[in-house]
Amino acid sequence: MEMNQIKNAVIMASNTHQGNSSYDTVYGGETLLNRCLIAMSKSGITSVVVITHPGYKSKIEKSIEAVKHRLMLDYRVIELSQGQVLSEKIKEVTANWNDAFLMYKTDKFMHPTFFKQAVTVTIADRAVVFAHKNVIIKNSILFFEPAFKEKFKVIFSNPAGYNKITVDPITPDVFKSNPVELNTSNRLLSFTESGDGVISADVIACSRKQLESMSGFGSVDMAVQQLINNNKLAMQFVAEAWWMRITPEISKSHIKDLIWKIAFKEISGEFSKAVNSKLSKPLSFYFARKGVTPNTLSNVQLILFIIASSFLLIDAHWSMIVFAVLWQFSAGVLDRCDGEVARIRNHESEAGGRFDMIIDDMRNVLPFTFLGGLLYYQTQSPLYAIAFVLTFVWFIALTLYEQDFMRKAGYTSRQVMYVDYKKLKGENSHTTSLLTKFVPIISGDIRTFYVFLLALFGLKEFVFWVLLFILAFFPVTSFVGILKFKKESSKK
Repeated sequence: MEMNQIKNAVIMASNTHQGNSSYDTVYGGETLLNRCLIAMSKSGITSVVVITHPGYKSKIEKSIEAVKHRLMLDYRVIELSQGQVLSEKIKEVTANWNDAFLMYKTDKFMHPTFFKQAVTVTIADRAVVFAHKNVIIKNSILFFEPAFKEKFKVIFSNPAGYNKITVDPITPDVFKSNPVELNTSNRLLSFTESGDGVISADVIACSRKQLESMSGFGSVDMAVQQLINNNKLAMQFVAEAWWMRITPEISKSHIKDLIWKIAFKEISGEFSKAVNSKLSKPLSFYFARKGVTPNTLSNVQLILFIIASSFLLIDAHWSMIVFAVLWQFSAGVLDRCDGEVARIRNHESEAGGRFDMIIDDMRNVLPFTFLGGLLYYQTQSPLYAIAFVLTFVWFIALTLYEQDFMRKAGYTSRQVMYVDYKKLKGENSHTTSLLTKFVPIISGDIRTFYVFLLALFGLKEFVFWVLLFILAFFPVTSFVGILKFKKESSKK
């Protein structure tokens, strides 16, 4: 049996190890179960059966209601009958499934990056258990291959509670084969929390064909062991995927560190990462815990931009200081918060990304509009009127062109588009060299800080002309970049 895309999943909303986190434990504003459902939905899973102990169905259904509007999948919650073995229930609920499906236990913090890889696995005559690529435990010491990115190491800061799949020999060569065939005669030595090996995510992709030869298992671990004994198991690697098995050994600070790694935007400007993120981090975790949505934060930004810009109309130095503080907080800190909260709670969406870009543009358009009107009123000079009208029309025209290109190309972030453009040009190109040199001093976050400083000193006219330069010049660089992007893409 071969499948191009796995569409079904069975989730066990129960635990087999005393002390492990339950399906209803909240991390980053979401329960483990809801986080799993959201991640599966984003990966293309369309049908999920949640199996729970007797008496818990209504509680789980009520919990899922909180995120139902975010799920693009159908789900059913089914209780085990008194005395019923898990394997029999799974056979019962998958009786009409002809395709492969995932089996998973909600004692893990899961992210769409994992399931997007898992659903593409090919199931033939063997089931598949997933393990993380390029990390090995040998002699109780963790070894990471050079291809393993630094930020993902947080997943394995305390690997004691993870199951290990031990293959013989335990060398990096194991990662060159995907999938890896496992059987009791020559490859597989053990599947246990103790010992050495590659680290298992305890997620299985299987089919009815494999289930028919299995009986009496009461957990995913037992299912894996039966598949091993029947020589019906292969191992598939996932790479650069966020997930973590929550065990008693995992501290709250460790989990918070994992969530922050997911939330942190590495392609942000250096100033934003070094300064703004220090303020946004505690706020983002607070907003996530309170269930504040990213769009709500974007709307708050817009309101603060309007309020801050209105202070520009007051002819006093203190009003410029109020503008500077409100504007920098909204444009620098809250701008990070909406994206961080989206990544913490798996709230990222195309519509949300495009709305965020509109809010980003408003940070400059609103104060520029208020200042343009004020300076013209005070001076009656046509220079301000002409400069304002031409810049505004120019900015709108180029922004609409940029938005149309990004929509057709599937981009929801300018930063991601620029990163792809640099990759397209190549690391050694003249364009990439210029971008690397000048982006740190002209990126959006540092431009915001320049305006903040000018406003603090009460330099109202300087603020106007700097905003004009930002609105007139940087859309041109985006326009030229898009033209080159199209040219380079056509060569590929």
